[in-house]
Amino acid sequence: MRDRRWQLAAVTVLAVMGWLVLWDTTRPRTSWDSLMYHRIALEYIGAPVAEQEATAWTLFEKYASPGDVELVGAGIAEGGSPWDAMDEPSRERWVDVYRSRPLYPLLVAAGYPLFDLRAPLLVSVASVLLFTVSMALGVGRIVGFGVGLAAVLFSFANPLLATWLIFLQPDGLAVALWTACLALSALFIRRGSWRWLALLGAAAIALSFTRPLGVFLPLVLGICTLAALAARRPEWRRLGLGTGVAAFATVLFTAYSYLLGLPTVTDALQDLPTRHFLHPEVADPLKWTIEVAAAQVVDPLLPTLAGSPALWGAALIGLVALIAVGRSWALAPFVAAIPILPLAYLVHPQLSEAPRTMAPIWISVHLGMAMAFVAVVTGLQRMRPPDRTVDDEGTHQALSA
Repeated sequence: MRDRRWQLAAVTVLAVMGWLVLWDTTRPRTSWDSLMYHRIALEYIGAPVAEQEATAWTLFEKYASPGDVELVGAGIAEGGSPWDAMDEPSRERWVDVYRSRPLYPLLVAAGYPLFDLRAPLLVSVASVLLFTVSMALGVGRIVGFGVGLAAVLFSFANPLLATWLIFLQPDGLAVALWTACLALSALFIRRGSWRWLALLGAAAIALSFTRPLGVFLPLVLGICTLAALAARRPEWRRLGLGTGVAAFATVLFTAYSYLLGLPTVTDALQDLPTRHFLHPEVADPLKWTIEVAAAQVVDPLLPTLAGSPALWGAALIGLVALIAVGRSWALAPFVAAIPILPLAYLVHPQLSEAPRTMAPIWISVHLGMAMAFVAVVTGLQRMRPPDRTVDDEGTHQALSA
């Protein structure tokens, strides 16, 4: 128990220090979307419209890229307003896309009365802490505390993931909750305790109300269940229960969206071809999405991946290490996430969003890389010749006698 307390204290310090370093070195720290999320956050607490707009703009201007600030500012100077869409019935569905991801703005709203403009920063810190605890202590129970810490450090060092961890939008919270869901799945598969299953359900619900990423959790666990069944492994029962809990979270969110009249799957598919509902709907949004996604996979996604050994090499090392070094069905969700998560991009193929959409894949990759790193270090230590100092001293004493 004392070791766990020390580990928790160490992980908390690591998370806070990691956040401070990332916050100091990352630019930008938010994007245009924050104008919507932060205004909605203040809308939740009943702030006047003028305060909603002023606060959201202050946060955007302070933490977004200068180019985005200049672009939006120029539009306002020409008579446009970033808030017009909130008052246009024809674009209500677009604004409702933001409203359908309520957890982040709700957390900001909860902290705003006490912390004012620092409320989004506290949510960012909490996201980094949840991520660090989930990886170091959660996954660490399966693969070892040292491996978990190494995976956290790899994550902090990789801007393709770390940038989104501290972002003042739902992204960091979604990454942290995805990590928590995979870690809790692994703990339930290994331990079988109902406590881990209940926590998995809570985390899955939170993830579903944060980003569309939650839709892919039952798919990841479902694929693992089928694989365990095909291999006649007893873990399929626990994987099946995890799949059911994750699916319940998705159903719950779907029911919530339906009852409140929030965007459906059809609305989400119409978003890109209509340019956020500025243009008329296309007749077959699914066909449009498939064609655009297929074209982007051919060029530029596959050429970019093939020409970047740092990307495909890291992914290959991570995947192989998860399978060869881990050799545990508890890690199956981390393995399945690598090939399945790209679907999150293919159903919303927007090139500017590729790094954000693909970011959660690095969680699995970094875990595999950490396992490979620790395995190599351990192997090298075992290969070291034994320390002969003690033997030499013993021999000398024997000869002297």
